[in-house]
Amino acid sequence: MQALAFKENHTNFYIGNLLSKIGNWTVFQAVDSNGFLRSIHI
Repeated sequence: MQALAFKENHTNFYIGNLLSKIGNWTVFQAVDSNGFLRSIHI
């Protein structure tokens, strides 16, 4: 799987699996540059 990379608050996040869509928010499971798993709302 090819990950998408983008910057949020000057931190690089690597997008993993698309988790779900909640209303107008799209929630991604992502690993940041420190290796922590996060859920990102964009």
